[in-house]
Amino acid sequence: MPPKPQEMDNERLQRLEDKQALQDLLISYARSCDARDWTSYRTVFTADALIDYTGAMGRRGRRDEIAEWLGEIMGVPSLEYTQHLLANFQVELDGDHAAGRVDYLNPDIFSRDGIRDLLVNGGQYVFEAVRQGPAWRLSALTARILWSAKGEILSPPSA
Repeated sequence: MPPKPQEMDNERLQRLEDKQALQDLLISYARSCDARDWTSYRTVFTADALIDYTGAMGRRGRRDEIAEWLGEIMGVPSLEYTQHLLANFQVELDGDHAAGRVDYLNPDIFSRDGIRDLLVNGGQYVFEAVRQGPAWRLSALTARILWSAKGEILSPPSA
């Protein structure tokens, strides 16, 4: 017997809600990095999540190990600002599991000896996620830089 229209609507609504929840989860990941909030960073991942930044000149490890390492490398005074911008979300759902990718643009501002430098990386995150109770958590994340550029920092307009 074919599904009733109400059942189909509920399934479609659940898929849309799940995709939005996963997009929000990835945005929380990006914002926690930019805020250097490693407590929040940990909450977007499962406790045993495997995070791989080797394709982005970093390291590979479990959630807590990587959060500690990021705190060290991003906690230096010379790194003034980071901004992780996400686009082109692609998500495949399979029950309580999801996989996908998202493109990122990551400008960083460094300050050394009074000189400010801009480094911009463009790349992709590939991820896996699981539903834990009502919430989604990342169980794996791989970052890969596709390109990098250096640029000039222009002073913001006077107020």
